[in-house]
Amino acid sequence: MSYQCGNELREAELQLRARVVTEVMVQPAAIVFHVDKATGRDVTVTDFRKKPLTVTDVRGSSSSLKAQVAERGHDRKGNTVYRIKLEVTEDYPDGRHEEYLDIYSDDPAYGNLRVPLTIVKRAQQHLTVTPDHVTLEAHEGQPLPARIVLLRDNSDQKVLIEHVLVDDPAITCTWAQGPNNMATLKVRVDRAQIHGDSLRSNVQVLIRKPAPETLTIPVVCTID
Repeated sequence: MSYQCGNELREAELQLRARVVTEVMVQPAAIVFHVDKATGRDVTVTDFRKKPLTVTDVRGSSSSLKAQVAERGHDRKGNTVYRIKLEVTEDYPDGRHEEYLDIYSDDPAYGNLRVPLTIVKRAQQHLTVTPDHVTLEAHEGQPLPARIVLLRDNSDQKVLIEHVLVDDPAITCTWAQGPNNMATLKVRVDRAQIHGDSLRSNVQVLIRKPAPETLTIPVVCTID
């Protein structure tokens, strides 16, 4: 701290001591969601005072965030505890988003308690690809073997392939319906069109049914 004594400017060290008393606590203070479907989380508000606040309303910053007071009770020490149920709905958009939960009360000092939310929504996978990548190996002078890839819908609906795109002319693909509701993709690589001793590329599979979707299957070839 600086102060002036006559015409002289001086400095003095100032120390403050305080005891921080927590009156109201929100747990967790911030939430990070990593989701691919509807999910929920509980938030609690604990009031340690003899005259506790009353939670009057709870709201999410998005229409795809549902919040409600699920319960009012007490902890083991008799403190008032509100349990708030927060839900990220199925229709929440893909990507990373910064949101918040607002908790309103009748206490002027704690009229609006805000909980920051980070939501990372991954696109839900409807199809299972087996294997999810193609690896081919061969000795010098030998042809590369073909690989079968099966595409299955997670709800066992019929899978139909519309078209297949390749990133490298060395790769060719054929496909067919079956077995059962699955689709079968056969991946071949022409050794003569590989420049060098390896190839790294991708196959783009355009799905028509059960819903339009594009799948990317990595293809890696190595020649010993």
